Amino acid sequence: MLKNKNGRLTDTWVTIKRRASKLPALLKSIWVVISGRWPVKPAGAGRPTKVAFLCHIPALWSKLEPVYLELRDSADFEPIVISAHRDVETRRETARFLTSKGVRVVGGSGEPFTDLQALKPDYVFHSVPYENFYPDQLKPAVVHRYARLCYVPYVGQLIYSSGVAETTHHSDYFKLLRLAFLADEWEKRRLMKNLVWYGYRKGIKVVGSPHAERVAEIAECITSRVSRRPQVLWTPRWNSAEGNCHFFDHKNLLLEMSEKGEIDFTFRPHPLCLAHFLKSGELTQAEHDTYLGRIAQCAHAKLDVGDYMQALKNHEIFVSDMSSVLGDAFLTGKPVVYTHRVDHFNELGRFMAEGFYWVRTPAELSMRLRSLAAGDDPLQGKREELLKAFHARQPRGAARRILEHIRSDRICD
Repeated sequence: MLKNKNGRLTDTWVTIKRRASKLPALLKSIWVVISGRWPVKPAGAGRPTKVAFLCHIPALWSKLEPVYLELRDSADFEPIVISAHRDVETRRETARFLTSKGVRVVGGSGEPFTDLQALKPDYVFHSVPYENFYPDQLKPAVVHRYARLCYVPYVGQLIYSSGVAETTHHSDYFKLLRLAFLADEWEKRRLMKNLVWYGYRKGIKVVGSPHAERVAEIAECITSRVSRRPQVLWTPRWNSAEGNCHFFDHKNLLLEMSEKGEIDFTFRPHPLCLAHFLKSGELTQAEHDTYLGRIAQCAHAKLDVGDYMQALKNHEIFVSDMSSVLGDAFLTGKPVVYTHRVDHFNELGRFMAEGFYWVRTPAELSMRLRSLAAGDDPLQGKREELLKAFHARQPRGAARRILEHIRSDRICD
């Protein structure tokens, strides 16, 4: 061991130890490249480029749909849509939903569709980057061995930081990607800050947000006026341990207001919400059944698990905690009531939150909803100002840009 006269490790030896400690991560990155970072090249000219979309639940199809539609209308692309959840009933539900949207679906019978490789896709989009939602043969770590993985952020606009951002953009998944399509330079900088493996930089393309453009199109054909009995959409998160979920704070108030006929209340929880609270013991089965039973019996309340874009279009006020729905609600230009507990907003979230009504208690929430129903909306002008600034920072034509990047990527080979 190299020591100086005082018995301490020399600078040279410290440097060697520090660099050696990074060797496992380096070898892992090299192995990712060798084993499939650039997998089998797309087939040559003479047939359309096959792009598979693996959608695991109906709620997230809206994030992929603009890209699918753009490719479907292009002669040199052949999009394939697969109902890809590991759970049988969820696969069937997703297939029925996609079929109702006019999409031809593979793997909607309930049997897990695992022979994706036989279809010979050139590129594949997963609706989320989490392997646990897919059957084994459709997991990103398997699919990347024979196709090039592409990514469009499923959260739309990621407006919060903390562990949620790291989970959404985790480096193990991004190491498998060929192309990642992000909304703007700010999102790219933040992503690169979170990722450890910096060799991936060239695969990130700033294209704008196809989902945000779809929401903006909806916003153009709706009125921002709130009715006397407003249609209120509530979208609580699923994990109280994160410190920003308000499900138990406000569930009774909103239902009681609907039972009194003050609001038309739509309950649209995070897909993991109720199952998680049942599993954690925070919600008993009896409490779960009673709450949903009251919603079913109330003329002015409903549980919604349908078309997400229609939910954005049909409601006049959005109530949410730290959820990605806040970003989409912001894009509609309608009033957003943010139920605050812990401030996890990132830079974009703080920008949008200037146009939110912040409430902390059920009393504050009820007061705000009644004020909006009475026509008192002092932040309307602020929302319009923020929306104008937001759209100025993002390029338009995102789906078309994604098509061109995939086309260029294939031609380069």
